[in-house]
Amino acid sequence: MPAVQRTSGYLICFMFFLPSSGGQTPPPHYQLIFHNRYVEVFKIELAPGRQAPIHDNIYDLVWIPLDNGILEVQQGNGERKQMQLDAGDVRFFRSHEVNSLMNNTHGPVHGVVVEIRRRGASRGNCGCTADVESAICGCGRSPVLPPYWALAIGEVTLAGTTLQSGQSFEAANNRDDTLLIAISRIQLRHEVNLGNQCESVPSPPTTLERLPGGLEWLPQGRHHLTNVGDKPARFISIEF
Repeated sequence: MPAVQRTSGYLICFMFFLPSSGGQTPPPHYQLIFHNRYVEVFKIELAPGRQAPIHDNIYDLVWIPLDNGILEVQQGNGERKQMQLDAGDVRFFRSHEVNSLMNNTHGPVHGVVVEIRRRGASRGNCGCTADVESAICGCGRSPVLPPYWALAIGEVTLAGTTLQSGQSFEAANNRDDTLLIAISRIQLRHEVNLGNQCESVPSPPTTLERLPGGLEWLPQGRHHLTNVGDKPARFISIEF
């Protein structure tokens, strides 16, 4: 697993309401695809030139684009900021910082919005002290995220992973409750340790197959993942 950089910060969370279309392009569309006591997860589709006003931002937010695109954020102070985001990037927004999000790309933009509903999971400001932190927190420079990265914000750890065909983590990973989100199509052999911390008793393997934007909730435990597909498997994880 990658070394974890630690910071503290509030994520911003927003829900998109559906404005009247008033034109030929469809209004923003979002769909609730998962929820539990930790998170609510939405898929969103934003047509070219369409704006998604913020409806509610009382929770922390993680925004994960599934396409390459240019988004314009209207900030709470009225200023506008352009963001060039690629599929699999991750961006945090502070609460009450953003009023709307607009798609300035020629094609539609799809993404996953994760609301962190667990109060106090992240605290303080999202810093800009290292490349991974700068990319995720939206600092002036936008370094490219490496194939393996991790960043801890309060009690939440975000990580990005790319497994080549046939590749697996060297050992089973002890994880707390974790949300896994597919960026590419993934086919992963998944095994869980059924023994205690000092005993390895792997479960019968199962295959975890998801399309981009698909997700899986992994309960606390020791998990072993192997890419059994014929292409690289890329995914984001959010661990609590």
